[in-house]
Formats: sequence, structure tokens, C-alpha cells
Amino acid sequence: MEAIMNNNFELQTDIRYQIFISSAFRDLGDKRKDAIKAVVDSGHIPIALERFGASHKKDIIIIEKTIKESQIYIVILGHSYGSRIKGRKKSYTEHEYDIAKKNGLIILPFVMGEKLIKSKRSKLKRNNEEEKKELENEELLSKFYTKVRDEHFYKPWDENTNLEIEISKSLTQLFNDKEESLKIPA
Repeated sequence: MEAIMNNNFELQTDIRYQIFISSAFRDLGDKRKDAIKAVVDSGHIPIALERFGASHKKDIIIIEKTIKESQIYIVILGHSYGSRIKGRKKSYTEHEYDIAKKNGLIILPFVMGEKLIKSKRSKLKRNNEEEKKELENEELLSKFYTKVRDEHFYKPWDENTNLEIEISKSLTQLFNDKEESLKIPA
């Protein structure tokens, strides 16, 4: 069986991978659906928390366990920092990213372009409680984006991007690159 080493696990070329999909929920529901479809169409197993049933365990425990059991992590960053973990100054999305990085998962980031981020954030209203909270997360959002951009090659996206196709292309490229690296020149 062919295998490729990547940080903490071997990437096999002939098995299905568990791919964790991460983003802020509220504003990126359609993009998450695109990611799920791309993963399924590529023959792998999408893990998206909205597909989980009710549980007696805390969300954060389920998230951490599920990411640790995954091999690939897709993060879709939009104009929102997203919901923060109760009692922490960190969003679920950033925490998921940190867990994926700590556990050596392959990380595929898709980052909304800065022009679109500014445009969408300019439309947030201070008199709406949820949007006001999001506006207060401006610095946290900026630091998170900088971290992702500095640590990875990422694919920018905007309203005209077909994210399903871009994710499919990235997964295909990932596995083509891995298969190519297995070939030993004569």
C-alpha cells in the first residue's frame, strides 16, 4: 500500500479520509454545503458539526475529538469571526483551526478577499445585538486571518467564486501531489 508521511500520520493514496469542515455557521451555510458536496464527490467523508445529532457531551469536547480523528481540515473564512467559546476570547472556528494544526492535519484554507470582507462588515449594524458582537470582534478576526494567511498557502474567494469547484480542485491537487511524490525517479 502506498503511503505518504505528513506530520503525525501517513496519508494513504487508496483510502477515504475524514475531512473536517470549519467556518462561522451563521453567514457561511451555503459555502459549508458546497464544501460537504465537494468532499463527498471526491470520495471522502465530510465532517460538519451541523450534521451531528444531539449529545450529552459539551460541544468543545465533541469538536476536539472529531478533529483529532480527521486527517484533513478545510477552513472557510468569511467576514465574520463567528461565535466565541463561552468564557474565552476565541471563536469556535479559530479553536478548531488551532486543534487541527496542533494535531498535524493537512489544512486547506479558503479565505474571503479583503475587499469583500470590508464591504460586508461595513453593512453590519450596531443596533442589532448579534452584529454588534461581531463588530466588537474586529481585532480578533484580523489576528485570526493574519495567522491563517501567514501559516498557509490559501485560496482567496469572493461572491463570484464557485467554492465547491475550488475545494474539489484543491483536494484533487492534494492527492495528485501526494501520488506524484511517491514516484521515485529511475
